[in-house]
Amino acid sequence: MKREFNDGNEHYDAIVNLHYHFICDGCKEITDFDLPVQNSLNQLANDSFDHIVDRHTIQFYGICKKCKKKVNGLL
Repeated sequence: MKREFNDGNEHYDAIVNLHYHFICDGCKEITDFDLPVQNSLNQLANDSFDHIVDRHTIQFYGICKKCKKKVNGLL
């Protein structure tokens, strides 16, 4: 499945079911984020807006474990 991360690159994900991603600010690596999908967000959005929301995506951003080690001087 093709995924958009607004970084100018084409990304394809072998996992086609809804899941979240982590994007490292350091090395820009994109990894699957092991967190249960929060389906209650769909209902919250439906209750807040006059739209029909049936799915969502979430990207988490920060520093990955490898870059964290580099920043801390552990490599």
